[in-house]
Amino acid sequence: VQRPGLRHRVLDVATAATPALGWSPRLSFAGAVDLFVDDDLADDVVAVVREGLANVARHAGAGRGDVRIELTGDRLVVVVEDDGAGPPAHPERSSGTQNLADRAAARGGTFALLPAEPAGTRLEWTIPFGEEEP
Repeated sequence: VQRPGLRHRVLDVATAATPALGWSPRLSFAGAVDLFVDDDLADDVVAVVREGLANVARHAGAGRGDVRIELTGDRLVVVVEDDGAGPPAHPERSSGTQNLADRAAARGGTFALLPAEPAGTRLEWTIPFGEEEP
């Protein structure tokens, strides 16, 4: 049985998060994510989006937010950005964000929580992607 594509799965996560957020996240995709992202990697991407939106709902007090998934020639980037309170000055890594950092590291990538401009938080999860992968 073929599983739904990544876009569909991300839309489902965003729809499920909407009541807790109080608004619908804006979604954007760049690149052929449904064509090139396999189920295993899609599971990681969905986990990043789910945890990112859950953190926005719990901590940000945001009025809007975006989820962007970009597949370029050599990397896959997931960004969850909001216009809320911003990241804490001295963040304590929760089990959820540690899980995202571990998922990125396992794929040779990076995870960061950064201040967004002009306000808010930007979660960035980036992994190498392309033919040089083993």
